[in-house]
Amino acid sequence: MRPWGILAPLGFASPHFTYRELACHHCGRIVSVERAEELARFLEDIRIHFSALAKESVIIHIDSAHRCPTHNRAIGGKSHSQHKRGLAADIKIDRFSPSRVYEECMVMHNRGQIGGVGRYEHFTHVDKGPKRTWEG
Repeated sequence: MRPWGILAPLGFASPHFTYRELACHHCGRIVSVERAEELARFLEDIRIHFSALAKESVIIHIDSAHRCPTHNRAIGGKSHSQHKRGLAADIKIDRFSPSRVYEECMVMHNRGQIGGVGRYEHFTHVDKGPKRTWEG
């Protein structure tokens, strides 16, 4: 059986995100370099939004981004998860509560800049998939 994705290379997918921090925690792989760079650009847009609110550069912490099918199953992820496609991240942002991150991501969602937004107690899920929202 062919392994999922490719091993995440060293280096940066964008100015503030490395390939390794976007990689699956289970196997260290990403869907592809191009998909990691697409997700990183998406996260850069979110970082710019929050940096403007904070009036200084903010740090986005990624709890989970790309997920191989094995890892996704092990943590109870949805079978159609955008994480498996390399198009989602579960994030926390310094100096912003999870509820404030969710509220501001909803602003971006309503502008069409974020597809999916999920509200969780300790993080916010964001993705480039179809437009939808939920609470976990």
